[in-house]
Amino acid sequence: MKVAYKKNGKIYCLNTLDGSGIPEEVEKVIGEFLDPFYRQAWDIKDGKLMIDLQKAKNTVHEKRRALRELEFEPHDQKIAKQIPGWESAEKERVKIREKYQAIQIEIDSCQNLESLNNIVLK
Repeated sequence: MKVAYKKNGKIYCLNTLDGSGIPEEVEKVIGEFLDPFYRQAWDIKDGKLMIDLQKAKNTVHEKRRALRELEFEPHDQKIAKQIPGWESAEKERVKIREKYQAIQIEIDSCQNLESLNNIVLK
């Protein structure tokens, strides 16, 4: 049996044969596990485990920012050390910013989890 439960505002999931191991005082929901990528976006509504779209968007934005920082890193080093050609590094940073700005707009415009997943899988 797959069981999700909410305790102190956090959602926990567990595989259990008989429901043991779940505190009695918590709201329990039996259902399918959800994509762990969106763990921070899990919620329980109307007795069902679901993914909150706005929280899922926030998760994707965090991943987008981390990827952008990785792309910035080699250019940041050139700029910080004033390595010859550092001016071109700033031009590359502009391109990276524009790329991730476009992705941010796509994320914000998603109306459902399926369209958000399409961005994640790009």
